[in-house]
Formats: sequence, C-alpha cells, structure tokens
Amino acid sequence: MQKSSFHSTLAKILSVIIVCYLQACGTKDNVLPDQAYFPLTVGLVWVYDIEESTIIRTACTDDGVTSANYELKVELTESYETSADETAYLFQRSKRSKTSDPWVPFESWLARLSGTKLIVNQNNINYVKMNFPLTTSGSWNGNEYNTEIQIDGSEIDLYSLTAVHVPYTISSELKFDRTFTVVQSSLDDILFRDSRKEIYAYGVGLIYKEATELSYFKNSADPCFGQKRTKRGNTYKQTLKQFTKP
Repeated sequence: MQKSSFHSTLAKILSVIIVCYLQACGTKDNVLPDQAYFPLTVGLVWVYDIEESTIIRTACTDDGVTSANYELKVELTESYETSADETAYLFQRSKRSKTSDPWVPFESWLARLSGTKLIVNQNNINYVKMNFPLTTSGSWNGNEYNTEIQIDGSEIDLYSLTAVHVPYTISSELKFDRTFTVVQSSLDDILFRDSRKEIYAYGVGLIYKEATELSYFKNSADPCFGQKRTKRGNTYKQTLKQFTKP
C-alpha cells in the first residue's frame, strides 16, 4: 500500500507540474530564453555606422554607382498592447551624416513576439526575423507574412541559423561572448547575386548586417553578358558603434 500510495502521489505532483508548465507557455508574459538576442526594453539605444551604395547602369561601361556613409540611431521608444493581445514595440530610426550633425528622424519600425516568432515591420512589410528556439537545424520563411518577390522570382525567403552562441568581435571595445548569425540568402547566379545576413548578440540585439542584392546584365547582346557586371543593385553594411541601456 505504501508503494502504491507513493506512486499515486508522485503521479499527482507530475500532473500539476505539467499543467502549470503548459499554462505558463500559453501566456504572453512567458519569455523564451533566446529572446534576449533581441531585447525589448523601452529606452534601449543602438548607434550604427552605415555604408551603402546603389548601382544603376544602362550600359556595361557606365559607372552608375552612388555611395553614402552615415550614422544610424535606433531607439526603442515605447510599447503598447495590440488588438491581438500582443505587445508591440516601437523603434524610432534617425540618421546623420557625421557625428557633429543633429539626428534627423526618418522612419519607425515595429517589433512583436507572436508565439515562437519575432516579427518586425519594416516600412509596412512584416518579416519573421527569428523563430524560437534558436537552432541550426531547420529553417523558416522570413516572408511568411508578406508578398515580397525575391530576386530569383520566389515568394519564399528561407532563413537559417549558423554559428549559434559563439563569440564575435567588432572592435577592441565591442566584443561579444554569445552571438548567432541569421543567413537570409546566399544565392550567387550568373544573372544575379542575393547575399544577406544579420548577426545578433545576447542581451544587445543586432550588431552587424550585410546585404548585397545585384542583378547582372542578362541580354546576351550586351558586351558584358556572363561577366557578372551589375546592371541594377545595392550593397549595405550596418555595424554597431554604440549600445546604451536605460
């Protein structure tokens, strides 16, 4: 009887633990462990160095390259409840040409956690930036909530993780013990190149972003056909310069 009673009591305890766990997982306040790679605390401020270029050519011999370097500031300014009983976080984005210039606000982005997905609205387009838990196995569609067409004509944009929980160094002042990389695309074709990745640090968020999206001359009559000469495209690098907590 004692053995049977023990087993019965143990079963009841386990049942309570399981129920409590399931209920906790279903609340909006439940924070997934890896969510710290994209901290959502009002008052956080990130400053980045930006390098970008736009390429537009009508002929193979054209220069057609316009480049710009500037600073970008991203501030998490507020949070609010949505109609879907989720919390949305507002990011104010400002830029300046040099450090001595005043910051000029130019757009706002929104981020929210929906189930296991981190969704970021950039210029009124929703992207699934992360899918928890973080693992190098599997992938997810970053375009799940939009109708964007990729450079290869696909509506699906598969993201995957590499180098999860590894150190990464930007400079002697900016060294991070735990980071991961989201590879958004690594396509390299005779007609185009689409290479995009983002690196996040634990407790900090985005520390580096790189994107190269190029369409090459496609007409066989063009002298540079097959030489991967860019007709239209852009390159972009975003490197963390400063991170401030409230």
